[in-house]
Amino acid sequence: MVLDNRVTCQIPMLYLAPSRYGGLFTSTVVSGFIGATRLTPRLNNTAIPDEHDNEASPFTCYVPFLGSVTKDHRIALCQLPEFDNTGPGGLISEFPSLTNLTDYITGVNGSQHLGTAYIVLNVELGDDQLPEGDNLGSVSSYERGIWQDLEYKDVNLTLSISLCYAAFTTANLPVRMSSPKNRTEPSPKYNSTNQTYRFDDIRALYGQERDKSNMARGLLDLTPIRASWLAQSDELPINDPWIRGLANLGSYHHYALDMEGNIPASLWQSWCLEVNSPNIICPDPMHLRLFQEILNTGGSLAFALQSLISSLASINYYDKLALLDESEKVQQAYFMTSNAPVRHAGFIAVAAVMVFHMLMVIICLATFLAGTKWSILGNTWCSVAQLVASATIDFWDKAANGMPDRSVRELLKADGRNRARVGVSEDDYGAVGLVEK
Repeated sequence: MVLDNRVTCQIPMLYLAPSRYGGLFTSTVVSGFIGATRLTPRLNNTAIPDEHDNEASPFTCYVPFLGSVTKDHRIALCQLPEFDNTGPGGLISEFPSLTNLTDYITGVNGSQHLGTAYIVLNVELGDDQLPEGDNLGSVSSYERGIWQDLEYKDVNLTLSISLCYAAFTTANLPVRMSSPKNRTEPSPKYNSTNQTYRFDDIRALYGQERDKSNMARGLLDLTPIRASWLAQSDELPINDPWIRGLANLGSYHHYALDMEGNIPASLWQSWCLEVNSPNIICPDPMHLRLFQEILNTGGSLAFALQSLISSLASINYYDKLALLDESEKVQQAYFMTSNAPVRHAGFIAVAAVMVFHMLMVIICLATFLAGTKWSILGNTWCSVAQLVASATIDFWDKAANGMPDRSVRELLKADGRNRARVGVSEDDYGAVGLVEK
């Protein structure tokens, strides 16, 4: 299973309704309509506000602003909802082909696999508790990068809003994974001095340091087995990917397949917020610390959200690993018989036999080499003996006792025959034998 975790963020087009308090003067409710203002790759919205594809989506989001013991960015994440099978837009996955729309049409409600959209609300300036009242008063708007700053001068509150689109989808693709060395999943490192966690290895794994290789980041190299990453129709999810479904910020009271939205998640840590704000989701503190550390170390908002998606997908994948792996028959044994060395007697006995065997081999070899002689005549004695002539009878009487080559040469030299050349031919009497040439 391959994850498409791309995220893009841009300054939004806003049509705001009057903002009001969200209760206990610890949060405010921002509502209205929001749409895209930029055309980015694979974003289904257009850059022209009047186009139907860029129809503004309604939203109503709580914005918590309770203080925190740490200097965190007071950011809330609000997922845009779907109404009547009309989504707020999103990134089209890299897996389907854009030339064949049927590849990414769902089988449930006819909507396209366009990812999802999030409103990011950041409290840039504001007290922990607003003054009493039921309205935030007048607002001034300013553009700043990917943020739309809303300044509520009457209550000393500055709220920044950005619009982010995510693909957040998966495909069951055949891939080839490889790595030159073993790798393990990184984990946060605890600093006992200041009692905080550091996420350097995790940030590197997700790609915040772009100059690092896959091996330095701890990643496997993935290559498609086919010619491209495009998925077949049966390899795409028929509806919202189940991993995204587990991360949708939907209402707890609905069980629809589409995303619900309008229930924000607070991406900064505050104990009071968890206690006093039942309408706000408080994620696990480790996810909050990872998100905040990415922003505090220069990471972009899009990369921080992308890292959260990767982390959530990884957790859910391992939770469902037994279902995703191909099932095979397994055998389970609680006890296995094995031999364990207790004493060294057996080892000593085996070693002694091996040493004795090697000594006997060495002694036999030395005795053989010392007591044997080698002759170049070798096995030719039988053939030579059949070629006896009258001139060689005396020689054979002396040499037939198996004398070595050196003795044979000395005997021939003593008789003056060391340079004689003989051959097999017929002699003067018609017999075949050795004849001196």
